[in-house]
Parts: sequence; structure tokens; C-alpha cells
Amino acid sequence: MPEDAPLLSVRELKSLDPSSSRAFSAVLVVRKANVKTASNGNAYLSLELGDRGGSFNCNLFGDHPQFETVRSAAEGAAVDGQGEGAAHAGIVEGWARRGYPV
Repeated sequence: MPEDAPLLSVRELKSLDPSSSRAFSAVLVVRKANVKTASNGNAYLSLELGDRGGSFNCNLFGDHPQFETVRSAAEGAAVDGQGEGAAHAGIVEGWARRGYPV
């Protein structure tokens, strides 16, 4: 992941070109965080992340290197995240590279 990935708002994330994946950085607020169990028995986080321009839902699976770090962040905490993604019909599709509470 390049360190110079652009800092994007949720609105900008939702408008990414669906035809290609792109690196991004974002500072987001954890609006909701629930630990759930997948059908295979593994834990994952069901998250709502956002900023003042909007929000989106995502899942962070238990085998992700940042799972415990993000899990320990309380609702309302800011998270500095990096990932790659695209948007389709205003829905952010992608994957997280890292996320740290700010």
C-alpha cells in the first residue's frame, strides 16, 4: 500500500470508479461495532464507519491483522484506515489494509 494514498471522505469513497480499484486513506468514526459469528464459527466485526458526509457498512474478519485493534476501539472512536476499493451504485466495495484508532 503506497503511503501517499489520497485522504478521502465517505462521499468521495462512494464515488470511486467502479471499473478499477484504487488505494485510499480515510479517517472515519466507528459509529457501530458488533462482534458476530460467521456460519463457519469464526468471529467478525460488523461495522458502520462514517464521517460528517455519510457512512457505510463493512465487515472485518477475525483473521485480519487489525481485527483485535479495531475491535478494541469503542463506538465513537476515530480510526485511521487505509485500503483499496471501488464503488458501485454508491456502495463501497474493497478491503482494508490497516486501521488504527486515532
